[in-house]
Amino acid sequence: MTRSSRVMLCVFAFAPLATACGAGTPPTMQGRSGMLSKTAIAQKCEEAAKGHDRPFVIEWDATDLASFEALAHRDTVVVRYEGCDIQVLDRCSDAAAAGHFGAYGQPEFTSGTVQGFDIGNEGELYAKLPLGAASLSGKVSAGENLHLKYFVSGVATSSRDALYSTDLAKIPGCAGATHFVWGYNLGAFELNSGAHNAEEAHAGFGNIGAGGSAGHQESSLANGGSMESCSTNDQRSCRVPIRLVLRAITDGDNPSKGAGGQTIMVGGQAMTTGQIQADPHFFDNTPMGQGNKMAEEARKRDEQGDGQGCVDLLDKAFNLNPQLATFNGRTHASCQMKAGHCDLGKTELKQDIAKQDPNRNKTDDQITEEVNAVANRECPAATASTPAEYILRAGHEMEAAKKANDGKRCSAIADKVESKFAQLQKTPDDMQANGRARIIMSEATECVAASISCDAGAKMNRRAYRISIGPKMKDEMVDKISTQQWETLTKLGRVKCQ
Repeated sequence: MTRSSRVMLCVFAFAPLATACGAGTPPTMQGRSGMLSKTAIAQKCEEAAKGHDRPFVIEWDATDLASFEALAHRDTVVVRYEGCDIQVLDRCSDAAAAGHFGAYGQPEFTSGTVQGFDIGNEGELYAKLPLGAASLSGKVSAGENLHLKYFVSGVATSSRDALYSTDLAKIPGCAGATHFVWGYNLGAFELNSGAHNAEEAHAGFGNIGAGGSAGHQESSLANGGSMESCSTNDQRSCRVPIRLVLRAITDGDNPSKGAGGQTIMVGGQAMTTGQIQADPHFFDNTPMGQGNKMAEEARKRDEQGDGQGCVDLLDKAFNLNPQLATFNGRTHASCQMKAGHCDLGKTELKQDIAKQDPNRNKTDDQITEEVNAVANRECPAATASTPAEYILRAGHEMEAAKKANDGKRCSAIADKVESKFAQLQKTPDDMQANGRARIIMSEATECVAASISCDAGAKMNRRAYRISIGPKMKDEMVDKISTQQWETLTKLGRVKCQ
């Protein structure tokens, strides 16, 4: 970072007149009372840090947050965490190799809820907001109540469960490291203070419900992101780092490194990379290998149109190898749709699209449009809730029936589409369905003629022409033009009859 991301420990001459010192030189402490005050604050910070490995970082300004995010995009972030002070060690990395100590990958976004808590005394302040204790203790000592409201929209976690002191010692920029940021929460927050005193307490909140004078006033102390944005799907302003999950640096050597290469867990068994390379078929009989095979077979079932078989295999594969869910989430969703579980598949697909869009670049409308397009391609027409949706979903069913040369099925789909076509309105979806219905009826004509008879194809062609031309043309004219059209199609070989 260009500057240290830390909360400087403020030094107070008198507790009741405590003053935050975000910048500049702390007040000079003189005499025995000053020494006692300094010692007391240091002890509070030390005690708070011991039991607080998930500190909020509400005191970071926009520059600190941007610098942290830039570091987190490249490497696992290493810090020095002591008392009420945290310093990001921005040079604790290998300049030649990104992710030397692991990486966070794409954040996992969640539905999230608004949460919060109140702080009414210094004990609660040090216990709940140790990094903000120095700058906020003056307000609490003066009788103000603090209220933190926050929304967690997602979490990013490091690919490393532990970092070892021996590895960090090789990089000068890691000197003094005590912890690494194993994970961090994204979201938004608002910190407010409410000023009151004992004489005015009876007045109630905002003078409501009592007869006092100026009872309570709230003011904003800090905020990050936008709480309003958290209620939208894209949450463009609801992804600010607001809380860290710290893990202490482990003393000694990394036990996963040995003479045989790095050790990894495969199917519950510790294996070195050297052992695995010596037996290229080692994975085949492990849970991981079996899961991969099942996932491959599930994709074949998907291509064959066996939605339920695909779902069943993927569920088993995910149990054996949970990592497969990251790369096969969209397939699982589309197979759910094929199997007739359309609403469930749409929910899964929406979640997968959001997961694959870590920067939340897509808006709610864009995601909905993408989900509906897949649903109309994969879901059975019987699951449709509107005439337009039915027609759009019937298209892939007509294609399958035509490919199978199933004239009866083609005719049945055409009957239903024709019925739904009469119910269309002039909405954008209905206009799209209008065009799709014409294509479906044209395919039904070819299918019926090829699998049933030429006469049956001619009759279907007349129905297709009626849909294409609209209801205003008289039946006699429809009969004449569709008959001429049919003769031309069969003569040119555009339609082949049974």
